[in-house]
Amino acid sequence: MGGVAVLADTPNTMILPKVLGAGSAALVEIGMFHPVDTVAKRLMNNSNNTKTTAEVVFRDAATQPLLGKLKSLFPGMQFAVAYKGFQRIYKFGGQVRERERRLREVGEKRERKSENHADDRCDHLSHRAC
Repeated sequence: MGGVAVLADTPNTMILPKVLGAGSAALVEIGMFHPVDTVAKRLMNNSNNTKTTAEVVFRDAATQPLLGKLKSLFPGMQFAVAYKGFQRIYKFGGQVRERERRLREVGEKRERKSENHADDRCDHLSHRAC
């Protein structure tokens, strides 16, 4: 276990796999759904009935070879990668770590509280020492 991957306050929790998994999920999501979403939006926004489907979907790249057509389905890719990447890393990496930390703190507070009031509960409920 490398020092970079292990969190200081939770030695059993690895952050690197969460970040890499979240980043991978973002890239797969963008690679699969970004072009589908682009095609759907272009078809919905088409108000010109004289254009062919290829002209509507691929716009200026309709006459280009396959690679040029594929590139035209990924407009705004830099923003999409940054946005989805950070969103997924936060969701699957950061939120999980924060939830674990908060649960640990709440558990410790409850333990301390129950230890402080354990004698009181025993005396009041059973009228005898526990």
